[in-house]
Amino acid sequence: MSFNLYFISGWAFNKSFWIPTSKILLKQENINSAAIVDLNTSIKRAFQINDSKKNIFITHSIGLNHFLKNKINSCALINFFSAPNFFEFQENIKLAKKSFYLMLKGFDENPKNVLKIFFKNCGLINHDIFRTSQQTQQLKSQLVNIKNDNFINDFEKLPQRVLTLFSDSDKIFRASEEKLNKIEKHNHTVRKISGATHAFPLIHPKATSKIINEFIDYEL
Repeated sequence: MSFNLYFISGWAFNKSFWIPTSKILLKQENINSAAIVDLNTSIKRAFQINDSKKNIFITHSIGLNHFLKNKINSCALINFFSAPNFFEFQENIKLAKKSFYLMLKGFDENPKNVLKIFFKNCGLINHDIFRTSQQTQQLKSQLVNIKNDNFINDFEKLPQRVLTLFSDSDKIFRASEEKLNKIEKHNHTVRKISGATHAFPLIHPKATSKIINEFIDYEL
């Protein structure tokens, strides 16, 4: 069976985030197509998602929230560096909230500087070429959504195969391995990528493609 891939980019990244990985995967015989969605795109409106048995969604960061909010059927979900509630799965919830609110406040005062620090913490050296063309207000609204979103129940009830990946070196989403392991079940695998930064899929498209392809080969 050949699959259709739908990539969803995370906060402050445009579609270029997933282009290197999608190009590699499109060379595989088991991949039929690849489409990339950003946070301002309605998934259902942008693409004809008909045969859920052939569709795999690959999300990064709050792209997971976008997927869950749209209630999309698929045969699998691969979730990079995110959880259905940004704070509850953090290793240190208090510290995570403090850092986030400082970021939110700073965004009102100097959004350019906040983006510069964000991209640096993602592990990117030359952040300017990856900057989204979104308006400042859109980015601010998305930050507010991150603060308020809670899709834990929706996430735990997903019937499809799910792979959640996290890192012990992620400076944006410092996940608690213990908390993530509690949501692991027969259809949901949790895996750690040691040493990976938040922008791992962009920086290491070959390794990312290998993870995705192995999941398809062994789990679907």
